[in-house]
Amino acid sequence: MIHRKPNWQTLLHEFLEKRVREPFTWGGNDCALFAADAVNVITGTDLGAGFRGKYSDQAGALALMKTTCGTEDALALAVYLCAQAKFVPWASVAYAQRGDVIVLKNPDGSHSLGIVALDGRHALFVTEDGLRRMKVLSCVAAWKVGA
Repeated sequence: MIHRKPNWQTLLHEFLEKRVREPFTWGGNDCALFAADAVNVITGTDLGAGFRGKYSDQAGALALMKTTCGTEDALALAVYLCAQAKFVPWASVAYAQRGDVIVLKNPDGSHSLGIVALDGRHALFVTEDGLRRMKVLSCVAAWKVGA
């Protein structure tokens, strides 16, 4: 079982401070790798290890998702990655806690992976301008990260 580090809150805070203004880049700071990086900081387990360095644009990311989980949807990728890590899905996003993996449905119907912020009420997602805060209750799925 994957466990959170004893000082995970401080580590996550430091990670988010470094990433707050870092723009979205495919294969560097996209939604999947941002969530994987946060989980790695919290637990020491890198959910994105199988994806790093394997794509550098949207087409490559979509192709890798399709090969890995059968679809180009980031929600399916989150399901796949969290299942691999044995993270338990929350019955409702209302139960999601600080540091948990969370998924937002975008206006265009696509999905983005993020992380529940340290305030517990918001989730953080990567945009072209850095991190964007959204209410946890506006998200569609979440998984408990570690024990």
